[in-house]
Amino acid sequence: MLREALEFLAEQARQSVTPTEIKSPDPARRIFLMPDRTLKTIDVGSEPRNHKVNSLEDLMRLATRFGPDLESNAEDSGDHPVVWYNENRIVLVIDDELERQNTATLNLVESDQFQTIRRLAKEKTAHDQAGFVRLLRIDLAGTLAPSVLLDPIRRVTFENGAMSQGVVERGKESLDRSVKAKVTGHSDIPEDVTLMVPVFKTPGERNVYPVRCVVDINPMSQSQAFRLIPLPDEIDRVVDMHMSDVRSRLEALPESVPAYYGAP
Repeated sequence: MLREALEFLAEQARQSVTPTEIKSPDPARRIFLMPDRTLKTIDVGSEPRNHKVNSLEDLMRLATRFGPDLESNAEDSGDHPVVWYNENRIVLVIDDELERQNTATLNLVESDQFQTIRRLAKEKTAHDQAGFVRLLRIDLAGTLAPSVLLDPIRRVTFENGAMSQGVVERGKESLDRSVKAKVTGHSDIPEDVTLMVPVFKTPGERNVYPVRCVVDINPMSQSQAFRLIPLPDEIDRVVDMHMSDVRSRLEALPESVPAYYGAP
């Protein structure tokens, strides 16, 4: 329809005729006053619908609303909606078999805790004792009981001194230059922990998942003594778990509304 309007204007220009557009009360129509004082009305159609929804439940309601009712004798609107979902957004394409211009989108926003997990996996950041306490108490708040790791970290003390023989074990290491560095209280610190982390903070998408991490201790440096590192592929694993959960909920849609893992 918009193409027809443009073709009409182009034709008028070719004929050296300058129509005057009159403001139309209907945004789907354009009205022109022709040089011969007649009116020309052109249907340009409505603006595309780009709905933003705040929950998957509402998106599914819209999909059901626009989808054809296969059990009734109602006239098919021709929209035939399709749902696409991935780690960033869930999109309902309302008119998949028509112009594919009308959509409803639910953006998936990662939780602050999961963003911290991503950063730890990428940067493998080392912390001093105070920084590691802040990481556990604030950045990863609610993901692990304090008694598991936070409290033992708070009780750790460091000792330095001369040594007479080499010792290599967790929390106690020696260097060739015969300098001893020892972490006192390290025996209470687990070698690995499982955090319960929400992947997203979007309403209705705040399921928590287990993320396994290694607790790494470097007794030779108080300024870089502690690291918390997610195991390989843990991030992809928990994201896949949430996508599977989304898929299971989308199965409640009518058979006339298919859902695909990907992007439109």
